[in-house]
Amino acid sequence: MPSASQPSVSQPSVSQLSASFEALGFSKLFTDFVKNEGLTSLRFPANAHLYSNATPLKNIAAANKHRSAIISAIQETMRPVSLTPEQTKNLERLAAPTALTVITGQQVGFMGGALYTMLKAWSAVQAAHKLDAAHNELQFVPVFWIEDNDHDLDESSVVGMLNSNGEAFTLRSEWVNAPERASVADVAYQESISASVDAMIEGLPSSDFAHEVVALLQAAYKAGENMTRAFVRVLQFTLGASGIVFVSAAELRKRGVFAEVVQKELENPGVVQEVVAKASTVLTEFGYHEQAQASSANLFLHIGGKRHKINANMASPTETRFIAGDKTYSATELRAHAAAHPEDFSPAVLLRPIAQDSVFPNAAYIAGPGEVAYLAQIKELYTFFGVLPTATLARHSATLLDNRAVQFLEKQGLEPLSMMRKYDDVEKDIMRSAENQHLASAMEQTRTAIEAAYKQLQPLVAAFDPTLDATTDRTKNQSLQGLDDLAGKIRKAQKRLEETTLGKLRKTHALLFPENSLQERTLPYLYFAAKFGVSAMTAQMLLLTAEPADKHYFVPLA
Repeated sequence: MPSASQPSVSQPSVSQLSASFEALGFSKLFTDFVKNEGLTSLRFPANAHLYSNATPLKNIAAANKHRSAIISAIQETMRPVSLTPEQTKNLERLAAPTALTVITGQQVGFMGGALYTMLKAWSAVQAAHKLDAAHNELQFVPVFWIEDNDHDLDESSVVGMLNSNGEAFTLRSEWVNAPERASVADVAYQESISASVDAMIEGLPSSDFAHEVVALLQAAYKAGENMTRAFVRVLQFTLGASGIVFVSAAELRKRGVFAEVVQKELENPGVVQEVVAKASTVLTEFGYHEQAQASSANLFLHIGGKRHKINANMASPTETRFIAGDKTYSATELRAHAAAHPEDFSPAVLLRPIAQDSVFPNAAYIAGPGEVAYLAQIKELYTFFGVLPTATLARHSATLLDNRAVQFLEKQGLEPLSMMRKYDDVEKDIMRSAENQHLASAMEQTRTAIEAAYKQLQPLVAAFDPTLDATTDRTKNQSLQGLDDLAGKIRKAQKRLEETTLGKLRKTHALLFPENSLQERTLPYLYFAAKFGVSAMTAQMLLLTAEPADKHYFVPLA
């Protein structure tokens, strides 16, 4: 871990700076979920007894039969890095029949992914600590599931960033002849990655800790390096001391541990689609939105270096046929293939949690808003696949503020929430508050006087000569337009006078709401690690995740 001296972390409870999820436009389903309202207790029944009743957790731990495969997959995933003592201890604990996991995860994140990646991970770490305290006879190990079976290369090749001027931009990994439909786990970076690394490094803030992040980026992101391994290196740099361990979904797939879920799905095409459709109807009738749609076969086939969605054609009354890529299989053929080579199959989004909880002795999953929405759709699938249900907990949600942002907001008398909207709207409010009130009042009085004068003049002119009525209107509008032109020039002059303030506003807005999106969904955690150091960020994440995950926090860092 980094050894340089760390800056202080602000100590006031983060609960003092927060906003409701409603105020930030989060979905009704998610806002009800964090408040345990609406259909939450019906769609997430395991949540109610997670910390109070150990019996369901003991049943999950005792039923698991994949511990050796799990540990093997974790060890292979983490082979590029050296395990910390905390991680080694957790791997040893995981082998015990009384050990359970607390899982979170996502697709491979470029440059380590946006801030929410680490918020998920630290939420899982904290939940494992709380469960350890609640159930002394059990052990809980936090796990980060890397979904690298996925073939969406574009999604795993982009992250938000700030340049050296504090302006937000989108950083991409460019590809020349990008692999078609290849799982991210099988893709290596090309020579073009060096330009992305340079752009990332150029935008890193100057501090005593930036060199550590620079060294990490240059070691992890280079031509020939596998995308999953690069991601693991970043996760280890930022999370190693927490004890969380990482597992590649592709490594699990290669061990064939999804076999039972795959066979059940192939033997019952269309059932998952029907079950999820019924659940979605209930959710929409209650005012919730449908996050994901099931298909007739919710699996992918990995063959010939490509990942193809499997679709079931059930038009024939005698036999279902499956289509993957440009090839058609009979039901017998594909089931036989799955029996012989389960490593060739991976679950689609709605089956991924089922596959996960069929493999791991999982106590809880730490989910973001989108995940909560689709997890609400699949409660009945646990019964159908014979998998014991687990709890679902919300990840923490936060925006990080540096000293300059805090000072600017305080000087302007602004709340952080006021930054969570389009920049132009924020600027208008700032300019309005800074405008010359006497001049503005005089301009408004002049407009009122012009309108009043023409209101009195117009009927007199019309009575004198009706043909001049249109001319009077035109003259009035010209007068008002002239006043508007003058007002515009005054605003421009004011803007020049306020350019220093607006410059600070642009940087503050870019930090808090980059490219008009929540910071946690845009900026990489590495940006903050470079500015404040890994140890200080670790301390702050522990403070943050000790708070309830029922609101969005604004976290000042110093």
